[in-house]
Amino acid sequence: MPQGRETKQHFLLSIISEGQTIGWLWYFYNNSELQKEAFIYDFYIFEEHQGRGHGKSSLEALEKLVKEKEIEKISLHVFTHNERAIHLYKKLNFEPTDINMSKRIK
Repeated sequence: MPQGRETKQHFLLSIISEGQTIGWLWYFYNNSELQKEAFIYDFYIFEEHQGRGHGKSSLEALEKLVKEKEIEKISLHVFTHNERAIHLYKKLNFEPTDINMSKRIK
């Protein structure tokens, strides 16, 4: 973020459980755009807290938060090798919208 936490239209949230920071979620939202869409730039639960439902509950909390701002869509990018994240996003009804492809030349 060019101006750190003060960057306009970017929101950096701490994910807290039992008084302890266990991860973060960074999203962007431009309220001047016609499409009411938030884009998740980064989302991470510290390794020692993964597998306990914190990712799911964090995304559900984000959905509630953006709905209160009348945002109609949440988007993100995920690499195909990140099967754990893909599983979580599918469970929360995220749908693929495009496919990037590449070929390694040896």
